[in-house]
Amino acid sequence: MPDKALRTTDRVKYLRLLGEEHPWKNELTNSGITPVLLGEKRLYNLMDVDFQNKVGTVFQVTFDPCDYSSILVQAREGQYEYLVPEVVPIPMALMDHTPETHKQLADMQLWKRTVSQDAINKLLMDRDSGSASPTSCSPTPVSRATKALRTSQERDAPHT
Repeated sequence: MPDKALRTTDRVKYLRLLGEEHPWKNELTNSGITPVLLGEKRLYNLMDVDFQNKVGTVFQVTFDPCDYSSILVQAREGQYEYLVPEVVPIPMALMDHTPETHKQLADMQLWKRTVSQDAINKLLMDRDSGSASPTSCSPTPVSRATKALRTSQERDAPHT
């Protein structure tokens, strides 16, 4: 085939057109989406705040039976659509790391720092605007001595 007749496509279009739909829908949990593909349970997760906010949503999974590196998930008739990479288990020993696991670990740490900083910024903005919700405030720490004093006062209080 001549080079001019060849076309390239991205992974999302490829999976949309030629991917195989999983027979069951899968729910997004805190750990990700875990479909059983051709008899093997696999874990897929995307480090994206928008995707993580969809925990509990049921997705239709589309996959390539020859390449499990990523899946296409869709929910609500295509309203939500994500290309989700497979989670590669990160080894505990540094000597066992590969360039792929180094990159995955660095991406995960960056994402966690970003999400943490966004949460801190939101709390500060809520506090400054005076609209902090009761659930966003952390409880005041109570020392053991204070707890012991309260317990002894309750115990010694006259019962009527």
